[in-house]
Amino acid sequence: MTTKDATAGGDGSTTGDRDLDCSTYLEAGIEGLVVKALAAGWNEDEISNALLGLVQDRISEARDNAILDFGPKPGATRH
Repeated sequence: MTTKDATAGGDGSTTGDRDLDCSTYLEAGIEGLVVKALAAGWNEDEISNALLGLVQDRISEARDNAILDFGPKPGATRH
């Protein structure tokens, strides 16, 4: 996969598929992190496991926040 300039349309979308466009946008940054980690002495498996763990933590935190945010906001009235 090649990295595209994701600036078309002003919202970062180049294909109309926001998930694909976001992946493409992030790919160069992740590749940069991998290159730096390899240069620092980490191997591919260690890097991949670390990235996976960080992403899993982010997903878990987002889910926890979504659950905590579920329901009416304080002070809101029900209809």
